[in-house]
Amino acid sequence: MPPEPLIANNAPSQVGRDDSVPCLAECLRDNWERVKGSLKRKFGELTDEDLMYVERMEDAVVDHIREKTGRSREEITAALHTAIAPMREEPGNETN
Repeated sequence: MPPEPLIANNAPSQVGRDDSVPCLAECLRDNWERVKGSLKRKFGELTDEDLMYVERMEDAVVDHIREKTGRSREEITAALHTAIAPMREEPGNETN
């Protein structure tokens, strides 16, 4: 069975989360530069080119990181959630 995508092609705010968790895709989009730094610290072999972000292409980013690092999709997704967790709690963040 193929892994569940982080986002659906037609509904980025509905997949990869439950109603109590802010949308991963939205947090990535809004905070990509900070997330990118966190990923580069966790997976040192990644470059800026590896982490080029295109909105609605979160799955492609995860797949590229997986191919580059040899890490599991689950580990990469967990790293993304860890990277955006502090951003969810910032004052004025409308995903709270």
